[in-house]
Amino acid sequence: LLWGFTGVFGKLVTISALPMVWYRVLIAAIAIFIYIKWKNQSLVVSKKHLFQLLLIGGIVGLHWYTFYQSIKVSNVAIALSTLSLGALFTSIIEPIIFKRKVVFSEIILATIVSGCVVWIFQASPEYKLGIIYGAICSLLSALFSVLNSTFKDAVKPASITFYEMLGGFITINLLMIGFQPDTFNEVINVGCSNFIWLVLLGVIF
Repeated sequence: LLWGFTGVFGKLVTISALPMVWYRVLIAAIAIFIYIKWKNQSLVVSKKHLFQLLLIGGIVGLHWYTFYQSIKVSNVAIALSTLSLGALFTSIIEPIIFKRKVVFSEIILATIVSGCVVWIFQASPEYKLGIIYGAICSLLSALFSVLNSTFKDAVKPASITFYEMLGGFITINLLMIGFQPDTFNEVINVGCSNFIWLVLLGVIF
């Protein structure tokens, strides 16, 4: 349900995907920072964990970018349907990260579900680019979800999210500077209605 609302709000925002994610991760980071201070929690983490969280945050930022870009070049339904590929990617990534045996039943089930995405790809070739972005989004989602699970009790959840949003913000800025510098104009001229949707995305979804 949350993914559905996230997708709808993403469609309602009229700015392009990179500045949209720029605002989303920034607003989320600010909201989480306020929450942490309100709860009197510490943001102190080891240098190793900080580096890891910032890197994972970069993956999160790319994940959100590909998700919203999928919506922009196709539609919400396509972007959401490709998320089903996450089960397949997770069944492959988890054994690699945790060095455990592959559970073939998981792969078989995930492959069957992923077959639906292949059918959509064949039935709607005009949405090919959106499906590709959606598949990349699903891969990145599976990757950062598995990586996050490696922290367990080492870092508090709020701190994890804060530093990951910060890492995502840094990554999106680098992408905008390197590949789409003109999108900073959209950041400056975001508009009132867009900003309201972005606040909802950043704080609630």
